[in-house]
Amino acid sequence: MALVRILFTAILLFMCQAMYAQEVIQGEGVLKSRPSQTGTNNNGRPQGPNSRTSGGDSLSHRTGLEDSVTISYRYFDSTVNRQLDSNVLSLYKRIPVPFNNLFLGNLGSATRPILFTPRMTAGFDPGFHAYDAYQYKLEDTRFFNTTRPYSELGYIIAARAEQTVSVLYTQNIKPTWNATFDFRFLTSPGSFKNLNNRYSSLRFSTSFKTKKLRYSGFVVYISNKLTAGESGGIINDSLLRLEPYNDRFGIPTRLGGDPDNNQNPFAQITSTGSLYRNSTLFFRHQYDFGQKDSVVTDSTVIKLFYPRIRLQHNMWVGSSSHSFRDAASVDSIQKYYGYTAIGSSILFKDGWKEFKNEFALILFPEKQNQNQFLKVGAAYQMLTGSLDNTKLGLNNLYLLGEYRNRTRNKKWDINANGQLYVTGYNAGDYTASIQLQAFLGKRFGDLLLGFQNTNHTPSFVYDTRSSFPLLPSNASFKKENITHLFATVHDTKFDIALRGHYYLMANYTYFDSFYHASQSSGIASVLHISAEKKFKLTKRWNLYSEFHFQQPTGNVINLPAIYTRQRIVFEGNFFKNLDMATGLDIRYFSPFKADNYSPITQQFFLQEVTTISNRPDIAAFFHFRIKSFNCFIRMENLNTLTFSPQAGFLANNFAAPLYPTPGYFLRFGFKWGFVN
Repeated sequence: MALVRILFTAILLFMCQAMYAQEVIQGEGVLKSRPSQTGTNNNGRPQGPNSRTSGGDSLSHRTGLEDSVTISYRYFDSTVNRQLDSNVLSLYKRIPVPFNNLFLGNLGSATRPILFTPRMTAGFDPGFHAYDAYQYKLEDTRFFNTTRPYSELGYIIAARAEQTVSVLYTQNIKPTWNATFDFRFLTSPGSFKNLNNRYSSLRFSTSFKTKKLRYSGFVVYISNKLTAGESGGIINDSLLRLEPYNDRFGIPTRLGGDPDNNQNPFAQITSTGSLYRNSTLFFRHQYDFGQKDSVVTDSTVIKLFYPRIRLQHNMWVGSSSHSFRDAASVDSIQKYYGYTAIGSSILFKDGWKEFKNEFALILFPEKQNQNQFLKVGAAYQMLTGSLDNTKLGLNNLYLLGEYRNRTRNKKWDINANGQLYVTGYNAGDYTASIQLQAFLGKRFGDLLLGFQNTNHTPSFVYDTRSSFPLLPSNASFKKENITHLFATVHDTKFDIALRGHYYLMANYTYFDSFYHASQSSGIASVLHISAEKKFKLTKRWNLYSEFHFQQPTGNVINLPAIYTRQRIVFEGNFFKNLDMATGLDIRYFSPFKADNYSPITQQFFLQEVTTISNRPDIAAFFHFRIKSFNCFIRMENLNTLTFSPQAGFLANNFAAPLYPTPGYFLRFGFKWGFVN
């Protein structure tokens, strides 16, 4: 803990020094920094009454905007420009696990969504998604455009030595060339034994355009490294009620042996756990044929270029490995899971290398509307697997198409796209979707209607060639087919959002025990209806209400019928520069037979024995922002307070059978942006 205190103190000293040197004001994506008074400005140029630049411009008179920065970004494969989020209520999004997810014991453990979210993509999938929430992904990549270099520092510290450090730096090297660096490190020794987790994620991205705007592209490199302890759950949930185990770390678990109560975040990870490694290098470049134009003002000429035909090439080079190892509790695996190991340790590992080339032709019918286009293309994918000391080569060839039309008045938005795998391991896979969004006016708001159908090969973890154990040993599963109908209505008059989802699934594939897989013989379905609304109680008090109803049919999916989140918030702007939000954050889902978790396959699986019936999760929070400094303090799991048989935060909820969640938990975090 001494090392942690030293590190934390050093970070605070650095931030105090930075704030003294530079005052930053944030709002609507614009940061303004106070001019330097040391004889040079932030560009390194001399300033003062005798300082002049070529052309006779004097720096003696300043407007306060000379050192401002304007930042915007867009997501991968999106044309919508966005601003940095300055909403203090959303600060908890700094935690990588969404609020509607359950995680097994502590941050960094396997997690699953409470709301139904099936895989709706075609093509090859290794099948390991229990730790997806913690990893950087290509589709989450942001491409920035900034007038000045900008950096962002984030730090979160919590009970049990849990820490998260994040760093973001972005800079336009040239007006048409940006580079961004993004890094996050998470360590969480855990409230229960054998749940020592450690993650590091790195992302580098750069986007560019030539001066003539004909050639453009971007490069993204992502690396994720994950080491997560697997406890197998506690021995018996009755131990939670015994006084000797008031310190939950003392409760014995099924896997991992009996490690010391070591809360050092830099200590050796337990010998029983999951190890994930993946990296992706993505490169896109494109050349446009079109029409040149220009806009003439009083003193300048702005050159424009309107693409009409675009040639696009995408390339992926990636590798991934997913493994489970156990060198401490092989006997326990046989006892609890019925798996007999050969030798004194266990190692299951699937490794994959991928190379994919994609070529596409894009047509723009209207030069004034770049959000209307037709795209057709084809791609070839090569996969090499390392499985149980054997090599496996797979390949795929697929066709793709997309039509997008967002009208210039922004009242209509049509998007239709599809993929079809014509040869290879995933031959016959396809996905097709169409959605229509319309703005119906200020009185009625927005309407979104959509349809998607996906036919895909079950994930490779269901293939008997995988290194992970699978029964039956001669399993041969058909392709899954999932149809998704959805609609959203946002009524601006009453400020309410209504959403509906309906899923139809044929040949739904799932695990029904620790390493036994099954496939539904009939049609399963899920109906999901939700509503969200902000209720203004007083001038400063607001209620943010979110309600979900889910109804599955068939016997292959278990979901809570009701899920709700209620936030009672006192918020507003105070003393000109202070934005604050404080209140209670309450989450509740109705009792249901929650999926169990298998450490040896890293899959959640259907179980029909244990019903999870939890108290509402209650957290008290205090979020605030002073200019570019954002901070949050959260006291979580207040619902675990009990006075019988003894007083304390000992009434733990459960995320899965034999997987209790922590008791009272305090988190402190901040995010600070700097203009460099």
